[in-house]
Amino acid sequence: MQTQRATQRGRTRTRLARRIAGTGMLVATIFAASAASAVAGGPSAIGQASNGTSYVGFADSPTIQRIDVNGAALPAWTSQTNPVVAISVDPADDVWILSPSSVARYSPTGTYLSGFSLNTCAGNGNYPKDANRYGGLVVTSTSVFVGLNCSPVLERFDRDGGGFVSTTLPDVPRGVAFGPAQNGKPNQVYVALPDAHQVLTFDADAFASGAAPSHALAPATPGGGSTPVPTGIGVDKYGQLVVTDAANHSVYFYDTNNDDSLYRTLGHGPGPGSALGSLNTPTALALHFQDGSALANQLFLADYGNARVQRWDSGGYTFWAADAATPATGGPGPVVTAPVNTTAPAISGTASPGQTLSCQPGTWTGSPTFAFAWKRDSTSVGSGQTYLVTAADAGHPITCAVTATNSAGTGNASSASVTPSPPAPATCNGPVGASINGADGYTNDADVTVTVHAPAGASQVLLSNDGGFTTAVAKPLVGTCKYAFTLKASGSERLPKTVYVRFVGSGFDNNLTLSDDIILDQTAPTTSAATIARSSSARGVTASLAASKKKGRYTLRVTAKDKLSGVKRLQVAPTKSAKRASTVTYKRAIVLKSASKAKWVRVFDRAGNASRWRAVKVVKHRR
Repeated sequence: MQTQRATQRGRTRTRLARRIAGTGMLVATIFAASAASAVAGGPSAIGQASNGTSYVGFADSPTIQRIDVNGAALPAWTSQTNPVVAISVDPADDVWILSPSSVARYSPTGTYLSGFSLNTCAGNGNYPKDANRYGGLVVTSTSVFVGLNCSPVLERFDRDGGGFVSTTLPDVPRGVAFGPAQNGKPNQVYVALPDAHQVLTFDADAFASGAAPSHALAPATPGGGSTPVPTGIGVDKYGQLVVTDAANHSVYFYDTNNDDSLYRTLGHGPGPGSALGSLNTPTALALHFQDGSALANQLFLADYGNARVQRWDSGGYTFWAADAATPATGGPGPVVTAPVNTTAPAISGTASPGQTLSCQPGTWTGSPTFAFAWKRDSTSVGSGQTYLVTAADAGHPITCAVTATNSAGTGNASSASVTPSPPAPATCNGPVGASINGADGYTNDADVTVTVHAPAGASQVLLSNDGGFTTAVAKPLVGTCKYAFTLKASGSERLPKTVYVRFVGSGFDNNLTLSDDIILDQTAPTTSAATIARSSSARGVTASLAASKKKGRYTLRVTAKDKLSGVKRLQVAPTKSAKRASTVTYKRAIVLKSASKAKWVRVFDRAGNASRWRAVKVVKHRR
């Protein structure tokens, strides 16, 4: 049965290649009819080339819009695919396009190279489904993985369309992404299921017919939001998974090597927005691979509801937003007009000498490129998108002026000013690290002091009781390096409480995470016996409260225990008070010169908890 199916697929692929490689009237008629009925809308698909060119597709047009690395429009070309469900750019920069019934490969300039059909969708009553919500594609140097638009199926092919295997999914898929082997894990394929509200993981190397997922991630519903609808996905070489949520208009970052901990959310959800950095129903994303270039790990987002593409870095900085509306006729992309500023430029960063400011260009029409000028009191002091604040800037307003340019003209806009203040005294020195209560192992108080040495370029420290930083507290850097923090007091006392630390700033790895742990012991120790006896020998007794070199005359024996941190100190007093008490390291027997000062005892554990006072009982002479 499997051989017959593969043979039938081969025949159909041959017929498809002949039809779409040629210029037959049937193909031309189909696309002309689709273009005539197209309604302007946002992008359904996006792919990213090594040089930063974005290839953008639409659910109701065969046009492939191209946007260069700076957000400027390039000449569009018309594919032989309609609707465009998904786009993947392979390692050689060939552009692969998925429709509900086929996969086609094109050169960067739009020349058809090869293709094959997807028979699984033939005759399917659900064909085609919404191309903005269903169907995904990722192409590697050896394989093509397809999430079908019409059925709950994930398929894998060789690049020539052979080697077909498939597995059934819980629901119809959307985004498909490839994650290279790392951290002891094999090559993996990730699949978003919008209606099942999940992202599944498969072993890419062992993928076979009927393969089961190795893992499932269900994004949590954000506060005030709706059940997430995962659409676009991407994963980097360190196992960091990026997911767009069409329902909450957000982008989530998960660490797949740390129990899928959610450590960053971008997009200003859960509601839709049109401002720079906000989203309205994101349908797809392209994550630029980590090639050591300035584009490494940047996000290119198909922002459907705003009819645009946005370029972000992984920290949320927005480089540009370019128009991406469905061409009305299936011809070249949107008409370019002179840039008009719709959201003013903005300065981000810490306004203090030695810190770096960044200028976000704001939102513009016309997909322009940008030039930046920094001004102090209206006098030019720098250019470029970033500016290093100097001591001379303290007390003076700093602004960023943006000039936007495209083929139709230029536009200008300026940011609101920021006024740098003098830097705080630089008294916090030392290697990057974090410790709780001076690296103590135990505490009896949930309120602790975390000592943090931050990396150069940091402006804030984030402290959290969980590795996902869902309840993180942000604090500005201080010269003492010390930050008050409250441990999560719930849970077993026998388990350490861990504090996680990250930083806000520039010039370092924003994923850098530090941690330290401490046991929160709030249970006091107990004493079960305390006796004192006159003795003629102190043989075997190793401690003396009076620190005398002479042999003691009384032996004090105290039996105490602590379930968690252990008994550490013994306090001996003539009255039930600490005012005249003496404190020594706890041992079950100590030698005293006199019994008059040993009427009461109590013990302390390593966390500082004290037992109740216990009266000392005088017993008969011991030898």
